[in-house]
Amino acid sequence: MSVKEGNVIRIPVEAIEPHPNNPRKNVGDVTELADSIKQSGLLQNLTVVPHSDESGRYRALIGHRRLAAAKQAGLEFVPCVVMEDMRLAEQVAIMVAENMQRQDLTIPEQVESIQLMIDLGMSVEEVSEKTGLGKSTVYKRRAFSAFESEEFKKSSERGG
Repeated sequence: MSVKEGNVIRIPVEAIEPHPNNPRKNVGDVTELADSIKQSGLLQNLTVVPHSDESGRYRALIGHRRLAAAKQAGLEFVPCVVMEDMRLAEQVAIMVAENMQRQDLTIPEQVESIQLMIDLGMSVEEVSEKTGLGKSTVYKRRAFSAFESEEFKKSSERGG
């Protein structure tokens, strides 16, 4: 059961899952963040969307690390803003933009996310506008998606 507090709703941690299209595939070690949450509570809300298949469940758009840390810290509820009626392409764009602001995504993560947004019907211009990446960067990253996965991984490790 959710508890509403103004525009923020407290949602059970168990009702929220990581978004399957989050460009950041690994949240890393969240032990220090979990310790901080135990000490001070969760100081910033998550942003979630309703799960498309399951009523009463949500997917995290912003706050994947905080969600993992809150679970590790043993929280039962977390504060969330629920975004309604958002296309999947827009969800991916928000996650890319948020991750770019916090810590750069790897080139393979950018390539995969940009290609997904385009596959979901966004134009290069729209991807650029929604993510804050320049059009030339979007075109370059999109070109990488033509490479075979292993070849691309080797090239990006070399910095190419």
